[in-house]
Amino acid sequence: MFNFIRFLRTIPISLRNSVRAVYYDLYDGYMNACKAVFNKTIPIVADRFHVRKLYRKSLVSLRKSELKRLRKELTAEEYAEFKPAISVSA
Repeated sequence: MFNFIRFLRTIPISLRNSVRAVYYDLYDGYMNACKAVFNKTIPIVADRFHVRKLYRKSLVSLRKSELKRLRKELTAEEYAEFKPAISVSA
């Protein structure tokens, strides 16, 4: 992290002052480095790719667990109606 802080501090102050927001990839080291270097009022925001990746992973996990539960509770015919949900790729 200290190397990243050192790198950020090489950016001229005039350019650092022009930064309006910082997007990071959910790695705490980057967030903490940006907090250390940039003005505290600048928003530090998680990039949407990584946020989307996390919620998609959670939804896939929930879908799989629900299908597993339903397989135990439903008849084979009733469960077959869920085929579109079963064939969704992880």
